[in-house]
Amino acid sequence: MKLEAQHLPGLRQAKSGLLDDLRAHPDVTTVGYGFRRRRGEITDEPVVIVSVAKKRPQGYVSTRRLLPATVHTEGRAYGIDVIQAARFTFDDPAAQAADDPTISGRFRPMLQGCRLGNPSVGSSGTFCCLVIDKTDGKLCALTTGRAVGFGKGGGVGDSIAQPYGSKDPADQIGTLKRFIPMVGPDNPDVLNRVDAGLVELKPDLGISTRIALGLMGDKPISAQHQIVGMLLATSSDGSALYMRIERVLADLNVKLLNCPNEDAIGFSDFNDNVEKVSSFSKYTSRPIVAMGVTPVRVDGTRYYFDDLVQVDLGFASPGPDHGAAVLLGGNGNVGGPYLPAQCQLLSTVQGLYDLPVTQDQALVDKARDGFLTSSKVGRLLIRATYANLDLITERAKRAAGSSEKSGAGQYYTLYHDLFTRIMADPEHSTEKIQQKYLNDTLMALNGLGQFQRLLPAEVTGFRALYASVLSKTVGMGYNELLAYMNDPAVYDKVYTGLKNITTLDMIAPGLGD
Repeated sequence: MKLEAQHLPGLRQAKSGLLDDLRAHPDVTTVGYGFRRRRGEITDEPVVIVSVAKKRPQGYVSTRRLLPATVHTEGRAYGIDVIQAARFTFDDPAAQAADDPTISGRFRPMLQGCRLGNPSVGSSGTFCCLVIDKTDGKLCALTTGRAVGFGKGGGVGDSIAQPYGSKDPADQIGTLKRFIPMVGPDNPDVLNRVDAGLVELKPDLGISTRIALGLMGDKPISAQHQIVGMLLATSSDGSALYMRIERVLADLNVKLLNCPNEDAIGFSDFNDNVEKVSSFSKYTSRPIVAMGVTPVRVDGTRYYFDDLVQVDLGFASPGPDHGAAVLLGGNGNVGGPYLPAQCQLLSTVQGLYDLPVTQDQALVDKARDGFLTSSKVGRLLIRATYANLDLITERAKRAAGSSEKSGAGQYYTLYHDLFTRIMADPEHSTEKIQQKYLNDTLMALNGLGQFQRLLPAEVTGFRALYASVLSKTVGMGYNELLAYMNDPAVYDKVYTGLKNITTLDMIAPGLGD
């Protein structure tokens, strides 16, 4: 299914109108357009496509954060399709897996997909392709401006190295000739077209249009293997945004090497498979999931773009993948390594109390997916937690004192190993709920009130739930507790109790509960 000319004016207008409403939405990461997907299949319905950082079932989302189902423009209603893509970033991640030396190592001749950089300022990115400067006919390397030093103090005339961090004169491949800087940081009204840098190569460097490691079947850019873009930004879940290559070439005033008729420049459309080779995630091929994309929420340094192309999860990794050439091709099913997103709740608790709880992600996932989802009350508690994540995060912005941290640390030490043992094989655990566990739960609840993480009325509401529901669980094992949590009467008590705490962002009873 391809986007036809008659689709575009209405979709662009609908997208533009929706953008104004969604810029302040805490979950939305991008807005674009394409066709609706239903149960994994592409339909013929043109829609506005909204990406959210974490896609959840409707019942798990606060009513105040639900997205509209349609957007109206010029008398027509366009549907809205929601997909997942974490927040994009233009910054390097704080942590990254070690580079594969065969990608980041020395390449002579320099091959598409290897890593280059500006060693004087510590910047780096992926070598896109060879181009000819139209102003003087010189051979140059194309990459992003960030790769050659934009934002870190790099400037025209700086030596560019491959390998990227080397200061050995033998590893200097050329000099930074010019770049197109990103403008308007933190200003969504200033839209950039491209982020690009041009490196004039040394005459004796030697050239090749081959691709690093023979990936992509070692097919160079050509009329049979068309380039469509250059990678701009990625997110923690591997979603990617790329700039259309014709814009990059035009704005830098360059042309592709050995492509006089520009027949190696392709046109990408919704659901096309694209592929790339980059210095961190190497070879990947994934489908295009949105066209005409505008990033809405960007982590780190914020620069704003429009009319980008969005590729599905797993296409690239934050960091040195930017600059990679994006070409038509591949089977769409090859994802690369990427940095898994941390749980917002665990990250908040770790930041507040200095406890290593993010390393317990797998344990918490098992408790949620293996235990809580098995009961009506458990599913309700999951949904209520998701609906109030921002409230929890906001309350945690005030730093904890030593006494509060000490109390939290004692509970973590006391119950971490016990919880780990139970969740190792919960159905066969002989552990029973003891009164002292419930006493500690009540003490922790009072502590949250004492340190003003909960309001007095919230403490009162949770104490009432403790008395009417939790206190009845003494002596229960795993199976007895599950049966109790599946009791409709217990569910009604928990739902009503939570709903009566009016400061919480409560959701309607879920059909899945």
